[in-house]
Amino acid sequence: MPRRILFASQKGGVGKSTLARSAAVSLALSGRKVLLADFDVEQRTSVRWQAQRQARALRPAIEAAAFSKKKKLARVELEYDDIVIDTHGQHDELSLDLAVSSNVVFLPSSFSLDDVLPTLDMVESLRDAGVPASRVAIVFCRTGASKKQEQQARSILNMNGIVALNAVLPQKDGFISLYATGRTGREASQRTLRSVAEAMDEALLAFVNAASGDVAPKISSRFEN
Repeated sequence: MPRRILFASQKGGVGKSTLARSAAVSLALSGRKVLLADFDVEQRTSVRWQAQRQARALRPAIEAAAFSKKKKLARVELEYDDIVIDTHGQHDELSLDLAVSSNVVFLPSSFSLDDVLPTLDMVESLRDAGVPASRVAIVFCRTGASKKQEQQARSILNMNGIVALNAVLPQKDGFISLYATGRTGREASQRTLRSVAEAMDEALLAFVNAASGDVAPKISSRFEN
């Protein structure tokens, strides 16, 4: 069975699609056959990003498709090693159902309490639905530079027994330009941006492999513009 790697949030704009696309590229670079499943059928952010990537013939090529129902994904998922799921920006019955059947659930958040507190509610909902804590991790994305805010956010999560990845993906104009052209942060020409993005990608894959009991594959650093 393929691994299902879910990115979910209770609202839009926290970096869910950004992280899902980065994970898809990193998994493909490690030799996995990946499908990026876009369950936000209205926005289709990941599908549109993939079209930009395809138009520029970027490598690795990423397969992406929009899905409105879980059963439609089940018809094709056996063709892949990994299914990276980009949900729509709300925690509803469909998102919860997808989370229950996923090997890993990533919840993006900034350092702001406006994002952290709703994320706590999502974690509680996942626990009530029977999702093991070992499968769930908070990912700090689109963050500012405040160390105080970061410490506060991590402290709250720690007090509630919630795992948060050490890597952080800050808000940068350079990243936004990359996403608009079908790329991810690790494909930046600027070394500083690339190193930050690669650290996040490594953290994502390390958690995926730990949660699923797999040996971490080596990610190739090669890409074509």
